[in-house]
Formats: sequence, structure tokens, C-alpha cells
Amino acid sequence: MTNQNQLSAAGRSTKANREIPADVEALLGLPPILRNEDVETYKQFRSRVAEAVSPTDFIEWLWLRDVVDLSWEIQRLRRFKVLLIDLKIEARAAQQSGGDKQFLPAPSYPTFWVPDPAEYADRQEKEREKQAKRREALIKHYRELAASEIGAAGLFLESLGHYERLDTLIAAAESRRNAVLRDIEKRRESLASRLRKAANEIIDGEFSEAASEQGQTEPCLVPGTHSPGGNVCLVAQDI
Repeated sequence: MTNQNQLSAAGRSTKANREIPADVEALLGLPPILRNEDVETYKQFRSRVAEAVSPTDFIEWLWLRDVVDLSWEIQRLRRFKVLLIDLKIEARAAQQSGGDKQFLPAPSYPTFWVPDPAEYADRQEKEREKQAKRREALIKHYRELAASEIGAAGLFLESLGHYERLDTLIAAAESRRNAVLRDIEKRRESLASRLRKAANEIIDGEFSEAASEQGQTEPCLVPGTHSPGGNVCLVAQDI
């Protein structure tokens, strides 16, 4: 029964460490997630980090938020690296199909002739359909190219500058995250050191006081001298 109670208490303690206090969460504001990212996944991730770090006060909760946000950012940037090839394929297809233009060029008509609006809209629609088909064909072509090692290497080299910039951003985020974790560790070591010092001073003070009280009744080896407690010793016949 005792073991079961201990397990229940440990479970409650772990849950408490994972849940961010309501007042702290209100001050921290909304999580920095994109529209395509899931809020619940972010909160679950934050709970896991809180369970590992076990913040003890408001300052550590602030640092925990930094650790969570930086870790979330690192994972996002790593996903973006994987998508660079797909982005390059989309960019190539859009450029070569003419789909990167926001507006289609107006058909050329003689200056003295006003085109029929319905005919103009129909020609625009047909041009859009042609561009969409060219774009789909190009995307299919480049995806087949990316499936080969040579094609993937070529697309990677074209995206190398973006890879390097993402690597720089990831390294910077990892460095900031590690610095926050070191700050938490240093703060806890400093607190532990202060607690040990205070405890030792209390113990030493109690020991000195006990020794002083004990010295008042201790017999001296040499009458007339002082005892360890600073009292004058009495001769044997005076005791």
C-alpha cells in the first residue's frame, strides 16, 4: 500500500512539473507556431521538456519557454531543408511554364477594334489551362529527375545557398538553446552552493554553542586555566 501511495505521489509530482502555471502561461503569450503547425503538438512537446527540466520558479519557466521555442524552431528549419528540392522543382516549373506571372499578357488587337469581353475572357481561360498543363508536365519531369542521384545532386547544388543559410540558422538556434540550458544549470549549482553554505554555517553554529555549554562543566587538567568554553576552571575541592 505504501509503494502504491508513493507511486501516486510521484505521478502527481511529475504531472505538476509538466503543467505550466496559468499565470506564467498568460505572461508568455501565444506559442510561436505557423498556421500549418499544430498547437497541441507544441504543448505536448513543451510538457515533455518541462518534465525533463522540472522548472522550480518563474525564471526557470521563462528559460524553459526559450528552450522549447528554440527546439521547435530547429525542427522547423530541418523540415525546410528537406523541402528545398521540392521548392526548386516548383520554382523551375513555374518559371518555364510562365506560371510565375501574376497576370497573363493581354492579346494583341488592332487599335481601332475593341475586343468582345466574352471572347477576351475565353482566350484568357484557354491560356491559363495551357500554362497549367505545361506546369504539371514540368513538375512531373523534374520529380522524375530528382528521383535519380544525378538529378537530385543537380537540384541540391542549385539550392546549396539556401541549405547553407538554413544550416547557419540551425546552428545559431542550437547555440542559443545550449546557452539557456547552461544558464539553468549554473543557476541551480549556485543555489545549491548557497544552500550548502547556509546549512554548514547553521551546523557549525549549533556545534560551537553545544561545545560552549559543555565546557562550563568540564573539569580542567590544570586548575585556574580556562576551559574550551572560556570559563575559569575550579579546583577539585571547589567542585
